Formats: sequence, structure tokens, C-alpha cells
Amino acid sequence: MSFIVNATTSYPEHSINQVDFFNFISAKWASGASLVNELFNTNPSINSKMIASRNFTLPLNYYPDLNEAGKRNIIWKAEACELQIKNLNKIFEETSVDIKDIGLIVSATSSGIMIPGLEVYMMNKFPFLPNTKRLPVFGLGALAGVAGINKINDYLIAYPDKAALLLVTELPSLSFEFNKEDLENLLRLCHFGDASGAVLMVGNDHPLAKNAPYEVLLAESIIYPETQALMGTSLNDTGLNSFVSKEVHNIFKTQLVTSVDNLLGENKISRNDISFYIVDVEEVFCLTSICDLLDIPKEKLALSWEGLSRYGNTASVTAIDILKQTIFTADIVPNQLGLMIALGPGMGLELSLIKKN
Repeated sequence: MSFIVNATTSYPEHSINQVDFFNFISAKWASGASLVNELFNTNPSINSKMIASRNFTLPLNYYPDLNEAGKRNIIWKAEACELQIKNLNKIFEETSVDIKDIGLIVSATSSGIMIPGLEVYMMNKFPFLPNTKRLPVFGLGALAGVAGINKINDYLIAYPDKAALLLVTELPSLSFEFNKEDLENLLRLCHFGDASGAVLMVGNDHPLAKNAPYEVLLAESIIYPETQALMGTSLNDTGLNSFVSKEVHNIFKTQLVTSVDNLLGENKISRNDISFYIVDVEEVFCLTSICDLLDIPKEKLALSWEGLSRYGNTASVTAIDILKQTIFTADIVPNQLGLMIALGPGMGLELSLIKKN
């Protein structure tokens, strides 16, 4: 077993109001106003109330002239390092963890490329031991927050006296194609926001385990066969660009309930035993339907909706933000069970059962 000690997030300084964003598109694109109206008519769930604002790495008016993939990635690297330095400073300030106890750093992203990985830059910024294990992960998309926790859980079961860090960085604005004027691209542009997150975990024998807010009880990773073409990221001249098929919703509706119930049932638990949920799904429509699929009262996903409104879809950082909120603000009593759910490219599902200590 392992324990979650702390979770934190950081965001770029440029907060973009969603109304201002749509006004910008209407003014910049020749057919912008008509495309915005068409977007609202064909996707009634998309409005400035669902997503009120998002954070971008750059001021909004910089993006139309940012066309070179190399330049985008240079900016990505600088912003990713700055945000994760903030996250690690917060974790070291808020916990008494000895940096020498940290045996593994997992760094994950699907929006930028760094070789060596981000964790190497953090190891040169902070006094980690030189033999700290590192695991850079690319391509998990929205899965990476929960998947990273699950992978660290595996490590800490093997090394119960150790601590480990998960670093997740997603800056999708730096792959936006602002010069591609069509409805499909506008749908992508209006969802995603930039963010970073970090999680500190320890093993059962580590001194910080006793007072850690959450214990990880179960972890599961699932791939749905022959769905790899439905969701992912492609590389073109302007950089990395995500894509999602409409078929994702059908897979989500037909597979999610079975996957969740199988994991819980194998461990003699039912959905009635789950007191809170941490949900990270790639698309807004999945969040909209998950309450009906799992028969969850809407208030149990209040933190998901609040995060979506404040930051937009921050991909794998979403799970870390909600986890942070449950640690510091949510009214969760000891021994209550929570279920972390993430859906992303693969198509895959990551599940993690946690317990409040």
C-alpha cells in the first residue's frame, strides 16, 4: 500500500476569460462570428458558464503569429520548468519530507517534448540524490494524473520506506492552431487550458505515512482493444495537436460501468460504498454523462465542475487539482472511500481506490 501526502498545482499567469476568447476569435477569423454561433447551436453544453476562464502560457494576441513548432517547444520547456519549480517549492514548504527519501520522480506530459525529461531539470534545481530513479512518461493524455499515482503505488509497495514524486505538466495552448478556421478546430480551442501539478506519495514504512490524508488501496489500468485511433495526438508543422472521435462517447457509455463494477466487485465493494469521486476525462461530454452512468449525485462531482469552470480542461492535471481540493477543502471524514477515474488515449481507463485516513 502507499499514501498520498500532498498534492499541488500551478498555472500560467495569463487568465483568459471565455467571453473574451470568443470575442477574439470572432474578430480575428474572417468567419469567426458565424463559427462561434454555429458552435453554440451545435454544442449547447459549451458556454461561458461551463468554462468561465482558462490560463494560457502567453497573452492571447501572441498565438496567431506563433507558427513554428520549434519555437513553441522552447517556450513550453521554459514554462514547464518554472511551473514545476513552484510546485516543488510548495510541496517542500508544506511537508516535512526529507528530499533524500525521494527514490523516484515520475514526470508526465502529452503536450511538449523534452529530452532529457523535465525531472532531470528538477534534479539539477533541487538537492535530490544523484541515484534517484526517474521515469519520464509521454502520451497518456488525461490518464497521466491517475496513472502516475498508480505507477508510483506499485513502486512504493516494493520500496515501502521511500517517498516518490509525480510531476504532470500540460500546456496545450502552445499547440493551438489559431490560423485554422473551422468548427472542429474551434471546438478544440475553446476547451483546453494550461496547468501543472505535483503529488507527493510515501510507502507504508515511511514516517509521513501515519498522518497522510489518503491511502491508496487498489489500482487498475485497462486498455479497450482496437480503440487506439479514437483519441490521441498527431504531429504536424505547428506541433502536437490532439484529436478525439465522436465514437469515444459510445465506448465510454458501454465500458465504464462494467470496468468500475468489476474492480469494486472483485474486492467486495459496490458503488454505494464510494463517498467521493475524482474524475478526469478527456472530453466535457463524458463528465456530463458520468453521473447518469454511475448513478452518482451531481454534487459528488462538484469539484470537477468547479475546476472546469475556473481552468477549463487541463487534461491530466485535472485529477491532481481535484485531489488537492479534497485534501484541503472537501468535507471528507476518516475511512470514507473515494474512486479516482481517468479516461484517455488508448483508449484506456485508470482507476484508483483511495481511503481517507
